[in-house]
Amino acid sequence: MNSVMKTIGQYEIVGALGRGGMSKVYKVRVPRIGKIAALKVFAPSRKLVETVGRDILLKQFVFEATVIAAIRHPNILEVWGLDDTEDGPCYLMEYFSHNLGVLMGETYWAETPSRVIPVERAVRYAQGALAGLSRLHYAGIVHRDIKPFNLMVTDEDVVKLADFGLSKRRGESMPFPDGVLIGTRGYAAPEQMLDPGSADARADQYAVGVTLYRMLTGSLPRVPIDPVSRRHGGLDADWDDFFSKALDREPGGRFSATRDMAAALGRLYIDFEEKQSMACRLAQPSSALPKIWQADDADGRIRLRSQAMTVPAPRAGRVFSLDDLNRPAKYTRNRLIPEEDHTVFDAATDLIWQQAGSAYPMTLAEAGAYIDRLNKTRFAHRDDWRFPTVDELLSLINPPGPTDFCLEPVFDQAQRWIWSADRRSKRSAWYVDAELGFVAAHDDTGFFFARAVAGPDNR
Repeated sequence: MNSVMKTIGQYEIVGALGRGGMSKVYKVRVPRIGKIAALKVFAPSRKLVETVGRDILLKQFVFEATVIAAIRHPNILEVWGLDDTEDGPCYLMEYFSHNLGVLMGETYWAETPSRVIPVERAVRYAQGALAGLSRLHYAGIVHRDIKPFNLMVTDEDVVKLADFGLSKRRGESMPFPDGVLIGTRGYAAPEQMLDPGSADARADQYAVGVTLYRMLTGSLPRVPIDPVSRRHGGLDADWDDFFSKALDREPGGRFSATRDMAAALGRLYIDFEEKQSMACRLAQPSSALPKIWQADDADGRIRLRSQAMTVPAPRAGRVFSLDDLNRPAKYTRNRLIPEEDHTVFDAATDLIWQQAGSAYPMTLAEAGAYIDRLNKTRFAHRDDWRFPTVDELLSLINPPGPTDFCLEPVFDQAQRWIWSADRRSKRSAWYVDAELGFVAAHDDTGFFFARAVAGPDNR
């Protein structure tokens, strides 16, 4: 690596994305066009080289790049080129700001609880993974390492399969020594843990089943499986039957084809939607409130910080008052009033919000230009629009719960990830996931939405 210019080959390094046993992944800028991409560099650990051998690892690395590059599918990550540099072989691929592991709040200690994903979104992610796997299996390739961190999530909220470093083609096997783990504990199918070479498409199905179970419950399935209907109030015994099949300890007990698993999941979700719609029609208004609420001032207003500040990551939980999964420790009881000028007034905080926001995700600089245009054009007859602080964005977050399905949203739902005014550092800022209700940070080149706020006003 060129330490002066911080480049690998022709690519300028923007930041480090991760380190595995066989490679390092960097976020890079493509020269001349300035496009942000991911660069995977062959860099096996000394232990892995001693155990497996460099030639075998290099063959698998090149195989990984050619596998992805040869397949065109909307749910499979694109590879744009394989190259040799002074730092070793590398390949360039698509970059996205999210992966499913980040959205779930999963750590590398997978046994710890993670965030629960709403049913519609969880099913959509699982369906995307199954669609990509169907294409992969059609080509005779088994992934063998499906897990949340290997499922990229695009700006349009679409899942893409990534990290094919452990994949194998039908009839071929990489000569890894006995005892070398292929896959990730907790997600890898039992037969894959015992004999990686025997893993077929049904092993990938098992890993998708584990991922979906975790999205819906916030934890990995145990043995025996704790019925998902006991863990999630909106799911019934039909879902238990689905998971019993998807997570069968024996491959022969699972779905015969990945498409069959996807079709079964699709039928389940259609039935879920119909039952939820009926429940919403019959539901009576409830006065029950979640347990944790932010206290009002004496005049019934909630005062929120409007001045931006820089908050380093170690202090974020305390400064923003977050729980262990970076969600609000307390929630705001809003009094939202939609206005005819496409704004929403919150009588609880005296803030005026855009009802929608930017139509597309954009870098932080582009988001700032978008807000400047709102002021120049006097959107909603105002010229005091600004980025909201994390505190202000969190005031719009509702506590998660089974009643969310019945609520008619006040805000445009397209703006899933929203930039805040608060910085993490000179080159990164905090953002809020408006649906899953958590706080995270990203460097300024990330693509998130802008939603402007104004006020508080004296109304």
